Amino acid sequence: MNSGGVRPLTSRGLRIAVPLAVTALLLAACVESRPKVGIGLPSTYPGVSSAFDKRIKEQFPVGSDETLMLNELRKENFQIYLKDTLPSRYTSRARFTERQIVCDSTWDIQWSAESGRITAIVGSHGQLCL
Repeated sequence: MNSGGVRPLTSRGLRIAVPLAVTALLLAACVESRPKVGIGLPSTYPGVSSAFDKRIKEQFPVGSDETLMLNELRKENFQIYLKDTLPSRYTSRARFTERQIVCDSTWDIQWSAESGRITAIVGSHGQLCL
C-alpha cells in the first residue's frame, strides 16, 4: 500500500474498469443532445410540443426571412426537406432526431414560404420509445 492510502490499480481492477469505460463511451456516442431551439422546454407531454410550437413561432415569425431560418436550422443539424411531398398545408419541413438509449425524440418544423418570406409555420415534438 502506498503512503496516500490509495491502492494501485491491479490487473483485476483493469479488467473491470476498462470494459466499463468503453461501455460508457459507446452509450454516450449513441445519445444526441437536443437542438438549441428545444433546450429548456417542459419535459411532460403534451406540453413540450405546444411549447416548442410557441418557441418556433417566436423565433421564426410569419414574414421573417426563410434563408436566415434555414441557416440557423442547418447549424443545429436539422435535416431540411424543401418542397416536401407529404400531404400537408406546409410545403417544407425540417427534422431533428434526438437519439437516446430508450426513446428517440423528433423535433419537426413545417412551413410555407413565398418570395423568401415565411407565410405559415408550425413546430411539433414527438417521441418513440422501445
